[in-house]
Amino acid sequence: MEKVRIVIIVLSSFLFQNLALYSNWNDISPQGRKERIYSLDIPSKQKFVSLARYSTLFDTIFAVGWSSTTGTLFSTFDGGKKWNIYQLSSLFPFSVKFLNNSQVVVCGYNYIFDDAEVRFFDLFGNQINSFEFNGESLPYSKNFFDCLVDSLNILFCGYGNSIYRYSLSEQSWQQHFVDSNQVFLKLKKFDFKTQQGDVSLGFLLGGKSYQNPTRLYYSNPELSEWNFLTDCNERFPAFELSDFYFTNWDFENNFPDGFLVGTIDDTIAILRSKPNERTFEFAFKQQNIEQPVGVFAFNQGENVVVLLSNGAFIVSGNGGVDWEYKFTDNIPKQVTGGLFFNFESEELLPDVIWRKLDVLAFGIDGTIQRFNGDYSLSVEAGNNISDQNCDEVEVWDFLGRLIYKTIDTYWFDKNFVKGLSRGVYFVVKKAKGNPCKSMIYIFF
Repeated sequence: MEKVRIVIIVLSSFLFQNLALYSNWNDISPQGRKERIYSLDIPSKQKFVSLARYSTLFDTIFAVGWSSTTGTLFSTFDGGKKWNIYQLSSLFPFSVKFLNNSQVVVCGYNYIFDDAEVRFFDLFGNQINSFEFNGESLPYSKNFFDCLVDSLNILFCGYGNSIYRYSLSEQSWQQHFVDSNQVFLKLKKFDFKTQQGDVSLGFLLGGKSYQNPTRLYYSNPELSEWNFLTDCNERFPAFELSDFYFTNWDFENNFPDGFLVGTIDDTIAILRSKPNERTFEFAFKQQNIEQPVGVFAFNQGENVVVLLSNGAFIVSGNGGVDWEYKFTDNIPKQVTGGLFFNFESEELLPDVIWRKLDVLAFGIDGTIQRFNGDYSLSVEAGNNISDQNCDEVEVWDFLGRLIYKTIDTYWFDKNFVKGLSRGVYFVVKKAKGNPCKSMIYIFF
């Protein structure tokens, strides 16, 4: 008897309507604060989690921000119901990252001594250590905009034409030159599964000034050497790059597969890479007063999510070929950045795929928002048998009634969910009259 694969698909109403308005942002901001939030982090970012573990993933959040007069470290251990607030004397912080479950690292600008500074804290806001880049014991750098925690090192970027790497085991510093006359604003690392094996590479965003980021660099697996990747302005004049996300690496061409988001004047632009040509092309372009502030891709790059400054999304379910707006109730304060979290589990039932996409957004006036994890931005359907030879589809309702039948399996895959109401459906795909795939869809 053919094995039935059960798939739970969590859907919100916007999957059934174009440009639907729905409300699924949860305001967890510390009340009465005026600092702009520049960064936040949670301790665990593992992709595969248990359902019990998932319920507590967002209990602990650390964030940093500053106003015109002071820098602040924020922490919560109950998902934002109560925030602890620590003033950071003389430091305007730009980035915070968890080292482990007991420490965080903060980097930014020391406005008293006009140089970059790194501070380590425990989870109760107690400072453990600090390093100042004043040109004496360490090279001079004016500011650090971002940091990246690796298993063995922490990397910092900002002014100084270099990456500064701190060894966690040796507690020592190394400076790695990257490029002249550049300011580096963002550090990311991606884990790629390729035909040549698994590889992790670092990526760095920079530009001639912090207001005009256009250049990308990539590292070796050890994160100790950095190479120029592309300058977006060479092909797309006036393009300002705000975020990037890569899903694969082409070893033959030394180029990533993924997406860039940014603006050209008052136009939102999403670029998709073409690794075989070592370049990018327009995937989406539209005039809009909102700014793209983050991009994320999952499901082997098929699902792409772009966060806008008003809390809305631009999404694609086919690798960036087609795009659609997903409007939300506007966040009351402007969003300037966000972190995306994609979790999977198969512990509900044998062969059940459970997927969650959560977003933590942050911005001006202390705003911190969590995208409601009870909704998914994608339809996730699993299958245990290849359906490329299937030529017929049947859909049965919970009472055993045949409600839909078609011989166009491609149209079914692309469009059938738009015509179904909430409920439980049994779907059978057939090849020459014999079932080749069976699924149970649960829409709620």
